[in-house]
Amino acid sequence: MDQEGAIILKIRDSFLKAFVGIFKGYRNFIDESKYGDPNFEHYFNKTKFLDSFNKDYKPFVSQFIQTQILQRFLDRKANPQKSEDMLQSRFFDEQIIFKSNRSLMASPQVLTLLSLFSPLHS
Repeated sequence: MDQEGAIILKIRDSFLKAFVGIFKGYRNFIDESKYGDPNFEHYFNKTKFLDSFNKDYKPFVSQFIQTQILQRFLDRKANPQKSEDMLQSRFFDEQIIFKSNRSLMASPQVLTLLSLFSPLHS
């Protein structure tokens, strides 16, 4: 891979990490029983989603949820037209799970518990 390709991958990874961090709780604001409705605002509660952020993030998130990026992502998740739509949605959700698990593993309580079972403490 050339240098330009490596830079592009780093940029993509940075955006993915940022979106995963910001939108990690988005599924809590989806009413899956209303999937199929062509208006994503009928199954995604934008107001409660925005209220879940502290004041430092609200201006950005408020602007972002007005864009078509979130709407298209949610539409593709709710009504996948191609297998690619399902794969992208699943990939994003798996990245959220990975981040959550990584955060859990980094907590002092878990590290202390894990250290009790390490070979060094045998």
